[in-house]
Amino acid sequence: MAVSNFIPPRSVVAAALSALVAIAPTSGSRADDASEVTVPDLVGTWKMSGQGHAAARQGSGSTHFDRMTVPTFEAPDERWTFVFEVQKGRSFYGSATGPSGKSTSFVGVFRRDGRNFIVSSQSGIILGEMVGEDMEICFADNVPDWMAVNCAMLTRRAQ
Repeated sequence: MAVSNFIPPRSVVAAALSALVAIAPTSGSRADDASEVTVPDLVGTWKMSGQGHAAARQGSGSTHFDRMTVPTFEAPDERWTFVFEVQKGRSFYGSATGPSGKSTSFVGVFRRDGRNFIVSSQSGIILGEMVGEDMEICFADNVPDWMAVNCAMLTRRAQ
């Protein structure tokens, strides 16, 4: 097979480059400009609905739970309440009150998609996703001698 030194005409190269530029996203597109993303208003009180709940814990105890020497599953977390106090665009803060009645502060931000968010609290992180009018949260505690993870659905309570 002979090697060809074929060079396409300039008009073909120009047409191909024009087509690529036409389909490439621009810097002002919705995907690149997070300031245009519409996020849900979270301000208010949210409570665990009891649907889709899963939990696992073990360790010396925490602010909200007693010592658990063996892994414990499905603790009664439906008593958690999250209050989103202030929201500015994609950023927010509030507090969560657990089964012990003690509250923990948190801060968070929505991702650019306007549906998923991440929260940092005094004991760990929460990953969340809006599911229609509700939200699903999954948290992982990060404190010495205590392991805990939990996923649950939250529903906004009427004021």
